[in-house]
Amino acid sequence: MQGSGQVAGRQAGAPHHKGGGKRKLAHSAADKTGSGAEQGSPGFLTQRLPFLGLSKLEYDLPCGGGKRGDYLTAANYRSLRASAENYARLVGKPLDHVPGGNFGAGIADLYFKLMALEPDINLNIGTDEGRLHFVFWDTYNFPGYTLFWLRIDFLEKLSGGMRAAAVAFLRLLKEKTGMETTNDSWDVQSVVEYLRECAWEADDPQDRELDEGYADSYSEGGSAYGLMEELLAESGGADRVFGLLSKARTRDEEGKKLLALMREGTALLSGITVPLFSYRYDPYGCDDGTERVMEMERLMRFTYADDRVSEELEQMLNGEFECGSYEESLSETLILTPDTEQRFSKKTAPDELLLFLEKFLDFLNGYLS
Repeated sequence: MQGSGQVAGRQAGAPHHKGGGKRKLAHSAADKTGSGAEQGSPGFLTQRLPFLGLSKLEYDLPCGGGKRGDYLTAANYRSLRASAENYARLVGKPLDHVPGGNFGAGIADLYFKLMALEPDINLNIGTDEGRLHFVFWDTYNFPGYTLFWLRIDFLEKLSGGMRAAAVAFLRLLKEKTGMETTNDSWDVQSVVEYLRECAWEADDPQDRELDEGYADSYSEGGSAYGLMEELLAESGGADRVFGLLSKARTRDEEGKKLLALMREGTALLSGITVPLFSYRYDPYGCDDGTERVMEMERLMRFTYADDRVSEELEQMLNGEFECGSYEESLSETLILTPDTEQRFSKKTAPDELLLFLEKFLDFLNGYLS
């Protein structure tokens, strides 16, 4: 993976660390960067000419039993045509639709005519229980092959009002993004189990003690686990966080910079009504199991420290990306219906929050060095 300020193109399994938590992994063989599967998107849409020349396109019905449905129906064509014609009116341009000889050709023509109406925006066709809908989408500024891992061991350097304010700020950040802690992560638990196996097999007593120590720290009752538990309570909202920040005192210049950053972040978070992870969308979605999508929860999360567990997690991700999977990203989407009232547009909040997170992680890099 790659991110700003670091050298890209390294081999998988040789992770480069950035102490503040933002990391780059090796490039994968895949050239796709997508996002999470919040909305369905059938694999045939990745073809060069979707639907063209097809009169039937079947899918497995959820009831099972070998029963099949067909996407290319009169109902789907009528709905897509009404949605496209409505959007053309919003743009103020004619659709100039040519139905073609079958529903597949008609839907393909609608697809390309909509693309011509908004040439700078991506277009897909999603599914919902056999129904088709057009989806305009555009990604936010989430750097490819980058891990936004916010290590929270900086809390151990704080005390009193400073620590209380920082914990409240991290709780608010968790609520407004959807970021998970290492206590919630299945891959962290896999690493913990692996380290216990390493300790069991270690011949060197010192290696055994180190591996057991990391495994214990990330398990219930351990220091890393306990610190993560503090983030699970509610923040009380931005006003409460602002109040705690205003009461916090420090004579340390780096501490003052930390306070200023948390005030800036709280001001930004106070205006966010939809959690960042709600912007996930997978334009390449395919249900045949051939692709491994890297979930947003693994790309952005709270971590404890730049330690053996984080190194093992990063190597795990490097290996998965090397196998050709693509990563989740964040996208603005607009599902078209015959009643859509506004043209596609992007909000500024997700990009602003991502830029802030980059700055905050860069600060922690120096603060913890």
